[in-house]
Amino acid sequence: MAYDVLAQGSEMVADSMLPRLLAPDTAMRFPERVDALRQVISRTAPSAIAAAQRGMSVRLDVTSWLGAIDTPALLICGVEDEISRPEEMEGMAAAMPNGRFICVPDAGHMAPLENPEFVNRSIDAFLFSA
Repeated sequence: MAYDVLAQGSEMVADSMLPRLLAPDTAMRFPERVDALRQVISRTAPSAIAAAQRGMSVRLDVTSWLGAIDTPALLICGVEDEISRPEEMEGMAAAMPNGRFICVPDAGHMAPLENPEFVNRSIDAFLFSA
């Protein structure tokens, strides 16, 4: 993608990534939100997207560190997330001593955009549970 975005521009990223970022019915439920996300991606400099892609391609796998994170952590994932799959996120939460996992219905990778009420209630419950 880093090479492609530099050659073709940011609109290409919006076209290819939106279906992977969002649950299949999000565009029907929230067309204005999808359009706003498309605009954000399309207006991002191709060099910035390419740099982010290159950075992600060389990042270390630090999942072995999860057991050492003893701070309470809430991992949030959309049920239809194709990028950070629910089973992967649930496993990460389980590996953390104080990890908690929430799977968001009617959402993909952009869960706070797709189901903000559920996400906000989940964060509120996490922050104020003791």
